[in-house]
Amino acid sequence: MILVWPLVSIALFVKRPVNQAILCTVLGGLLLLPTYAAIKITMVPALDKSSVPSVCAFIGALVLAPRAHGRAKLGIADILVAVFLVSPLVTSLLNSDPILVGDVVVPGVGAYDGISATLAEFYFSCRFSLAGDICARRLTLRKCFGF
Repeated sequence: MILVWPLVSIALFVKRPVNQAILCTVLGGLLLLPTYAAIKITMVPALDKSSVPSVCAFIGALVLAPRAHGRAKLGIADILVAVFLVSPLVTSLLNSDPILVGDVVVPGVGAYDGISATLAEFYFSCRFSLAGDICARRLTLRKCFGF
């Protein structure tokens, strides 16, 4: 079912307006996808019930959503999100020292762990960036929820 969800989200983005497709993709995925099913790919966090709908909605919105012409202004929120996404990579690159606990050696973290954690945070933050974009416009809320 997780492998089929990108196809479902494509159908939603083709048939529905972008805002409704985003909501249906995320909420439908969270409601309908199985809880313990996941796809594990090397160096990528598990693609599961929470990450697949978020990434599908993010890509659909990125490809199909109309964009305002001109250059976007970079605000404090954008800078904080960038720091949130990059901080695991920087932290893992700076914490490469192994830890000795008695006879046990715990290896330090490296770029692999940092990239994996950065991707996990990207999966987590996709929904919030889409929600912020949808809720930023009053007309969009009226179209989606009917008020």
